[in-house]
Amino acid sequence: RKSKLPQIQASITLKRSYKRFDQEDFLQDIAQSPWDLVLNSNDVENALDIFMALFTSVANHHASVRKTTVRSSPAQWADEDLQLLMDLRDQAQCEAHTSGLSSDFMRYKRLRNDTWSLQIHPTARNPSLLLL
Repeated sequence: RKSKLPQIQASITLKRSYKRFDQEDFLQDIAQSPWDLVLNSNDVENALDIFMALFTSVANHHASVRKTTVRSSPAQWADEDLQLLMDLRDQAQCEAHTSGLSSDFMRYKRLRNDTWSLQIHPTARNPSLLLL
C-alpha cells in the first residue's frame, strides 16, 4: 500500500481583486468623499471609524474583496532568498527571449543553475548544516 500524507485543512483568505481597477476613477471618488466629517470629528476613535468607513466603501467599489481558498501549505524549503533568485531568473528568461542576445541567455542560464542548486542542495545556503 502507498502511504498518503494527511490532507491539510483548506484555509480561506480575503484578497482585493485589482482586475478592473482604474486608478483615475478611484482617485476621483476619493477626492469627492466627504472628508470634512473626519476633520470635524472631536473624538479620535470616531474620526478613525468614519475614515475607515469612507475609504473602505470606495475601495470596495473599485477593488472588491474576493475569497480565495488555499488548499496547500507553502513549501517549507522555499525561503525568501530562493524566491528572490527565482524572480531574478524569470526576469532574465523574459529578457533573454525578447532580446535574443547570447549574453542575456548566459545570464539566464547562470541564474537557472544557481536556483536549481539551491533547491537541490539546501546546505549551499547554510554551510553549518554540512556539520550535522
